[in-house]
Amino acid sequence: MQQGFTTISPGVLVSFGEGLTEVEGGEDPNVIIVCGWLGANLAHIEKYTKVYRERYPNATIFLLRSYHNFFWSSERTIASKIMPLVACLNTLGCIKFTNGRPSTLIDPPLPVTLSPLSTPRILLHSFSNGGSLNVVALAKLLSVMGCTPVRHISAMIIDSSPGGNFTTTKRAFSGFVKNPILKYLALVFIHIFYFSLYVRGKLLGHRSPFQVITDNFVKPNILPWMDARTPRLYVFSKTDELVPWEHVDATAKLSAKAGLDTRVEMYEDSPHVAHARTDPARYWGAIRRMWEAALKTQNE
Repeated sequence: MQQGFTTISPGVLVSFGEGLTEVEGGEDPNVIIVCGWLGANLAHIEKYTKVYRERYPNATIFLLRSYHNFFWSSERTIASKIMPLVACLNTLGCIKFTNGRPSTLIDPPLPVTLSPLSTPRILLHSFSNGGSLNVVALAKLLSVMGCTPVRHISAMIIDSSPGGNFTTTKRAFSGFVKNPILKYLALVFIHIFYFSLYVRGKLLGHRSPFQVITDNFVKPNILPWMDARTPRLYVFSKTDELVPWEHVDATAKLSAKAGLDTRVEMYEDSPHVAHARTDPARYWGAIRRMWEAALKTQNE
């Protein structure tokens, strides 16, 4: 357990709110899903979850971590990691299944008992391409399992994503891997990975991981509790060395063109996933305004 978080599967942690009884008539998010960036140190992600815990003490916070092996893990392996999160979301009433609860959905052991929320209010916060890939993986798993679209008050923050190329991917892996031998092996893998992407793209028309993220993020109901009215906030910087700002901006424009509620916070000089550190008032203020906008869609 780390600072109030309990591990429920490899890469998925949960932190429970102060009160187990739902606050009637509340407006705060009561379910928060944070998808961390690739290889993020838990202490760094907790700088964000700490703010959420202070602002929304009664919320259940899920933390979905992203590791380098995501890129070569099978869909089955990724699904098994995310499945306990799906079980918790089902128990909380955030999702429903067309043909009833699947028999394969097993509740993870928890230190407290989760109860269904009468009015789920869901805030999703994704960081970098690693977080975005986990969002896409969650969306695909829910779709395959036959999740029924049921709209809830919700909002989504996309921090420093999507986007990238061969050069930025090499830079990202090189920054995380310190061991020279492992770094060399990682660079070899990246060369092979990008060559395979090129071949599959040319011969089979396959989309790159960055394109897959964009394809999903411009869908109104990428997740079953979202629709076109769900506010989406893209936060990025012109000096990001890992994700080109033009790529993020292009996705945001496609999102707006698709009729989705799309907002943009473009910084001039903040590093990758460090916009909150550069200007916390601006960063958290934009999230607060976005959530206020989400609440206004309740009766639409």
